[in-house]
Amino acid sequence: MRKFQDFISREDGAVTVDWVVLTSLVIGFGIIVMLNFADPIQHVDSETGNALSGVSIADLNLGITP
Repeated sequence: MRKFQDFISREDGAVTVDWVVLTSLVIGFGIIVMLNFADPIQHVDSETGNALSGVSIADLNLGITP
């Protein structure tokens, strides 16, 4: 019984448990954010690619003279 009481009263592993819980929460929130923003970001990426595909560098007036 004494070993069980010693095991319960020790706090050595408590910090490890806290870090495991916090790390899993951060990873979980990251996955949630990724799932919610993946489609809108891909849409913006494809629209930007479509807009830039018709632009040639010769058409741009950058103010640079050779």
